[in-house]
Amino acid sequence: MSQDLKPAQSFEMEQKRWNSQMSMLSSSRPSLHSTYTVHSSYVLPIVGETPDPLRRPPDYLGFSLCSLFCNPFFGLFAILLSEKSKAYYNHCNYKKASRFGSLAYGVAVGGISCTVIIIFLALSIYLWTYMPYIE
Repeated sequence: MSQDLKPAQSFEMEQKRWNSQMSMLSSSRPSLHSTYTVHSSYVLPIVGETPDPLRRPPDYLGFSLCSLFCNPFFGLFAILLSEKSKAYYNHCNYKKASRFGSLAYGVAVGGISCTVIIIFLALSIYLWTYMPYIE
């Protein structure tokens, strides 16, 4: 058993000279590999800014979903604007988040009002066509 350990110990104790080390020994300029492997122990912390929940602007996602059922074209566009508002809030860009939230609200209201106007016009055309004129 001691014979099995001896080759392992000798392998660990043996000093290896890699190409990056050889280039540092043989010339005054280090190789690119040795330059980037020498400082590999430094770890930079990931510091991110967290969004402030007190400054969260409304994104009107619920209203956009209601608009989706009334008018799918405007509703889908309102949902996309609402999600963009959430993304800007998560990146701590509160002005753009507020702007896109307002745009989502406007598109959702526009979709619902267009649907109501179209239904009113269709109903009035139907009544004008098929109802007799009463004097």
